[in-house]
Amino acid sequence: MKETKFAFNRQTKLDDDFFYVSSLNPTFKKTDHKFEISDNCILNSYNEEISDYDYISILTKKKYKNGAKITTHCDFKGYGAPIIVISDDVRAYENGDKYYGLHFEVVAYSLGCNIWQIIPLPEGSKEPIENRKIANLPFEIGQEEPVSLTIEVCGHTIKVTLNGRELLAESPDIPDSFHVGLTACEGINKFYDMTIEGEEA
Repeated sequence: MKETKFAFNRQTKLDDDFFYVSSLNPTFKKTDHKFEISDNCILNSYNEEISDYDYISILTKKKYKNGAKITTHCDFKGYGAPIIVISDDVRAYENGDKYYGLHFEVVAYSLGCNIWQIIPLPEGSKEPIENRKIANLPFEIGQEEPVSLTIEVCGHTIKVTLNGRELLAESPDIPDSFHVGLTACEGINKFYDMTIEGEEA
């Protein structure tokens, strides 16, 4: 099985392999900020213009077949929530900026792990999206504690391993192929690497 590794550091050129995607969730204020790149990671930060932490999300330009396994090593501060995201539903505004349609988020945070299915709602709905929690595993993760997060997409199941603990979620809407990405929100998140094991679609 093919393995693709990304080690994030000063030499990283994210635009070579990834594109930026925004969220329809009104909680996450849309900005044009991109990931900061440090000596050993990519990260977001507090944005004075919006008086909040930047929501920043990237997806691979390539798509991968169902069966792929994705791992990232990361950590967070405060209410940070490092996320692995998969989606085959990426839409565009008139200016070309991308935003998420249907997608799945595997979220590590201070109280454990959540798996969300994010569903766009029809135009004119009271809310733009439905956040549907499809699995939860409660346990404590400390501030800046090393986080090892792996997801494996198998048919209509997402299998998660987070610091040695396992969690499963099922949905008939899990796609046959998808882009893979990372999202930083609700605090400072640092991603040190990402590995994808799987066949390109």
